[in-house]
Amino acid sequence: MESSRVQESSSTRWRARFPARFRTRFRTRFRTRFRTRFRTRFRAFTFALLAVGQFPLLSGLAMLLYPGGTIADASTEGYRFFDNFLSDLGLTVARNGVDNLPSLLIFASSLALAGLGLVVYFAAMPGLFRGRTLSWALSLLGAGSGIISGVSFVGVAFTPANLYGQPHISFVLWAFEAFLGAALFMTLAMWLAVGRWRREAVLFTAFTILLAGYVWLLFNGPTLDEAGGLTFQATAQKIIAYTAVGATTVQAYWARQRAERR
Repeated sequence: MESSRVQESSSTRWRARFPARFRTRFRTRFRTRFRTRFRTRFRAFTFALLAVGQFPLLSGLAMLLYPGGTIADASTEGYRFFDNFLSDLGLTVARNGVDNLPSLLIFASSLALAGLGLVVYFAAMPGLFRGRTLSWALSLLGAGSGIISGVSFVGVAFTPANLYGQPHISFVLWAFEAFLGAALFMTLAMWLAVGRWRREAVLFTAFTILLAGYVWLLFNGPTLDEAGGLTFQATAQKIIAYTAVGATTVQAYWARQRAERR
């Protein structure tokens, strides 16, 4: 009885201090900000889903337009999936000496858009962990690493390897190393979060293990001068690149569903 009276008197004092029009205005502003925030997040994940998801299609088109030549053999014709790197698509002049402008424009645009999609996806993720202190902190670390990775992929797109060799290689290494950190922190955040994050955590766990293996191969795998080294590295690059696209696209779709429910 006493507790109900206390609650009733508190409610009465609240109403007395704040007239109805002010209470209505406060509630309206709160609800508007709340809805706007989640509507913005929903749109962010939608953009990330489309921006990252387009990469296989447009990179495939760039492959069809690539004139030819590999690091090991400049006389080959067309793009060889297991012997050409993705970066070959971004050369101003193909390995066989032919102008590569059409492939370059498509590939650079596609990769830059995918990198921007990563930036948007990781920037929006911490908002889904609010209220879970440790998970939120880990997601912030993941977001920071993910943004660095996305920006680095944009850097890869705008530094053709035949013109800016060392900056191009540096951007590639930063992109994958930062992506590994982002995936690791997000995986931990998902496992520690209270709620239904299991499917996201399982997917990112598998991807993190695969990405860690690829980063190790970048520094310790067979060199391009070794027998079979070119084919091994070029194939491994495509496996991790398209797996990253698939994992991020699915995660963005699931995050979009969470934002929509809220």
